[in-house]
Amino acid sequence: MQRRNVVSKTSIPDGSSSRSKTGAVRKTTKRCSMLGWAILVTGMLVLMAVVWQAITLVTVTTRRAPQESSSSWMSQHQMMNEGQQKKATEAFPKPWNIRPKALSSTNTGTMCDKKLLSRSTLDKSLALGTRFLLKHQKEAGNFDYEYDWTTDENVDDDMEVRQAGALWGLSLIFHDMMDTLPPKADIADIMDTVANLHVVAVHLLRGFEYFVMQNSHILEGDDGVVMRYITYPGSKTHGLGTVGLVTLALVDFLRATENLPDYLEYKLFNPHKRNKLQQYLRELMAFLVTSHTSVGSPNFAASNRFTMWNKMLSSASWKTWDVQMDPFKVLSEAGPEGEGGFFYPNYDDDGNSYGHASSYYDGECLLAIIKAAKYLDYNFLYPVAVGSAQALYHRHVTKALKADEDSSETKGFYQWSSMCFYELATVEFFDVQQDVDYYKPDKFGKWLVDLALWMIDVHETL
Repeated sequence: MQRRNVVSKTSIPDGSSSRSKTGAVRKTTKRCSMLGWAILVTGMLVLMAVVWQAITLVTVTTRRAPQESSSSWMSQHQMMNEGQQKKATEAFPKPWNIRPKALSSTNTGTMCDKKLLSRSTLDKSLALGTRFLLKHQKEAGNFDYEYDWTTDENVDDDMEVRQAGALWGLSLIFHDMMDTLPPKADIADIMDTVANLHVVAVHLLRGFEYFVMQNSHILEGDDGVVMRYITYPGSKTHGLGTVGLVTLALVDFLRATENLPDYLEYKLFNPHKRNKLQQYLRELMAFLVTSHTSVGSPNFAASNRFTMWNKMLSSASWKTWDVQMDPFKVLSEAGPEGEGGFFYPNYDDDGNSYGHASSYYDGECLLAIIKAAKYLDYNFLYPVAVGSAQALYHRHVTKALKADEDSSETKGFYQWSSMCFYELATVEFFDVQQDVDYYKPDKFGKWLVDLALWMIDVHETL
């Protein structure tokens, strides 16, 4: 147990309401990364389905997070026992459509139908992809990573960020399933749908248990404020993208279960588990946000994290955005040579952050912050979301394309920034004057379209 001296007097809000890539090329003639393809294909299907539906001293303690009883976590208020759950997973999905039948479109005659693309085709494909992920989740909670088809065996290899990405994919699938449930229904009429939801929820909780409860460490201030970071087994160094993706998985699961229909109350999981997940989200978010270059030089003292986090919480109490924006501008604009700050991509077992900017990890972390601010009770993070989005665009797009018009750095940032800019372009910033350029959503929409055109015309994706 390590202790570091630093003072944290502001509590974290309750929140109960509303890679670094190495660039190495792997030989893939005999192997295929099942997890990478599963994440990619499943993510595309989920997105297609959605589109289709129109300042002081504190004592900080670094220690391994306490192990919680998995039996108490997984077994309380379950619809099925372990044997029944295994059978339900084997039978998933039943029927092929993971949505209520009445909500599945069977209309014909559209242009898409001529290309054999329809709502029901997407649903069946998504169901098959979901079944693949469920069957390849290990008992521990992580996933099979790579498969050698010449030996018909899984390869003893792993990558923590892709593992976390698989968990987020499963969370997006769960959110998509929940999003189409009718507000009122006779549970007997949608029993298959509820059974499917329960199967996915059980696997998600198993994943959260693995990443957040069993394989994490915490930084603890003397006032009880806790920051949590994930320490994936076997990794000598850890990627902040892992924290970002698990945070995204928590955000999408929590928003999907925020207002459950009455007929689902206690049918999926014990509400106590949701409260625990909210706590874990607060702890992960505090670590993620304070892993920024503005907090300090590489391997900065843990005390710096609590100082910055308290500044954010203090500014959030002001109702004037100009006042709130001040500390966030420092965070989002600070960086070497003035090109804008970024999130340190790596950290060690003690939570010390370091590394050079990664367009992948920056995008993953930014999306987690934006979605938490937009969909959960983290709207005090809007200024850092907006500021970081602009700083990272300048670093990974404007500056990168100036150096190389077909920049691999911009390509890495493209898919994550597209999701980020879409979310920001569709936000109505409350209590903000229209002439405050810092918060104008239109520019994020323009960046979104510009990057799509760049991918097609310059990077020549198609």
